[in-house]
Amino acid sequence: TIAMASGEKITLTFQDSHLMGVRVDASTINALIENKHLVVVDGGTVIVAANSARQLMNSVVKNSGLITVSSMVQNGGKIELVGSNVTNSGQLQADGTGAHSAGGQITVAGDTVTLAANSQTSATGEVGGGTIEVGTKAANAANEEPAILAQSVSIETGAKVDASAITAGNGGDIKVASQQATVINGELKAEGGSQSGNGGHIQT
Repeated sequence: TIAMASGEKITLTFQDSHLMGVRVDASTINALIENKHLVVVDGGTVIVAANSARQLMNSVVKNSGLITVSSMVQNGGKIELVGSNVTNSGQLQADGTGAHSAGGQITVAGDTVTLAANSQTSATGEVGGGTIEVGTKAANAANEEPAILAQSVSIETGAKVDASAITAGNGGDIKVASQQATVINGELKAEGGSQSGNGGHIQT
């Protein structure tokens, strides 16, 4: 598990020695977290949080590198990017690449969310697609964090969001939501497996 967080106070929640969540209390200055390189946690969890879900103002999260929690021996892991202005111009991967692996979970949430041109956000799996949330994040009662719903979401031309099953099983779920403006010019896929399975769900 890897957590990258910025704020005045950071609280980690564990269960059986595993990191389950990160709670961030707002920073007194503008918060910036930027990844330009490679972050790898096979089947694990990567949380990138700049300020709390209650006070996202002026916090920036940028990924232009590769964050991967894909796994060949278990299901894909979990990636969370949370801030006021969140941009993925690189790759987010929570793929299940093993013969019996399903896709994991990716959440990209904040006030303004952008999946830039040619970015890749994938939670595919050999036996089932995963879950991808863009612009929205469910409430977390354990961390006392409220739900997040973006003001605006932009998925630019050439951006790919994929929660498909590869060989067998059903496609996963993709949810893209905002309060004011949702612009989708990229590609959203939640296809069933090439040998068996039904398509998944895409909600915009």
